[in-house]
Amino acid sequence: MDDGSNPHRIFVERTLAIIKPDAVHKSEEIEDVIFRSGFTVLQHKPENPCVWLAEWLMKNCPNNPEVCDGDTVKDTKHQNKNEHRSSDKVVSS
Repeated sequence: MDDGSNPHRIFVERTLAIIKPDAVHKSEEIEDVIFRSGFTVLQHKPENPCVWLAEWLMKNCPNNPEVCDGDTVKDTKHQNKNEHRSSDKVVSS
C-alpha cells in the first residue's frame, strides 16, 4: 500500500528465463550464454519437480526412513512403542 510516506523507492529489474522442453538437453550451453551476458542465476527449478521432491524428501525426511527393498522400509531413528519388527518390516500391534 502506497501512502506516500516513503518518497525514495528502489525498483529492481529482473529477467525470467525459461528453457523450453525441446532445448533442455542444451541447458548447460544456454546457462553459459546467460552468464557471459552478465546475468546471474538466482533460482533453478528442476526438470521434473515431482521426482526431485521425492528424492529430496527421502534424503531430508525428519524421521529418516531407510528404504531397504521394494515396499520394505526401516525406520532407523523413531520406533513406536507398539511396533515390532518381522523380517525388517515394521508391523503395528
